[in-house]
Amino acid sequence: MYDWVKKRLQQQSGVRLQQRDAWWRALQWYFGYCSKKSLGDPFNVENGNIFLKDIQLHKAGLSEHIEEWAHLEDTLNWFFAEVVALDIAGQSMRAALRSQSMAYRTEKAYMGCLRRFQAYIYPVDAMRAQGSDLISFLEHLKEEKGLSASAQRQSYQSLSFFFSYVLHFEAPKCFAHKVPKNEVPSMQSPAVLSKEQLHELFELLPSRFRCMARLQYGTGLRTMELLRL
Repeated sequence: MYDWVKKRLQQQSGVRLQQRDAWWRALQWYFGYCSKKSLGDPFNVENGNIFLKDIQLHKAGLSEHIEEWAHLEDTLNWFFAEVVALDIAGQSMRAALRSQSMAYRTEKAYMGCLRRFQAYIYPVDAMRAQGSDLISFLEHLKEEKGLSASAQRQSYQSLSFFFSYVLHFEAPKCFAHKVPKNEVPSMQSPAVLSKEQLHELFELLPSRFRCMARLQYGTGLRTMELLRL
């Protein structure tokens, strides 16, 4: 997903080859950390700060990353100054998602799809992407990556959002019709608990979770929205 960042690093002038290799290993360490800790997009500066603080706390037990540690601060300084600061597409996408009050998981999924799209069309900037780039990318996911129909639809929806809210033109719809759609399952009426049953259910919860459950039930908050309060 981030191979295009490696290409940017390889093109960086004034950095020796050995140093570039060390920086790339440090970046891979950081990207892996963000994934393992479910922090989301590594391009978020807050995640970089979390990573550095955590690494400083556990420095003594990181002997396997001793070489990366020596270059870590310089690496992240370069990454956020030369890559993230110029990532207009990612910044605009995140701002658009939050302006539409998208759920955190939706933001995470959409940003991940944008990163894969950026990697695919590099060195073309995503802000200069055309409809043909989108079609080519989706065909690539289908033919070469073998993505399922649902994954193809999610990728199309993510990038359609990017085209509409960031690039401000409509994404081509021709590919959307090629994505096979599963049959719509028959709708069943949901089971609804009575007030007495709800009260009994809440009383069964530990006290520290009872307030959260009542708040979520009363307001309709998504689980991630509740946990992020």
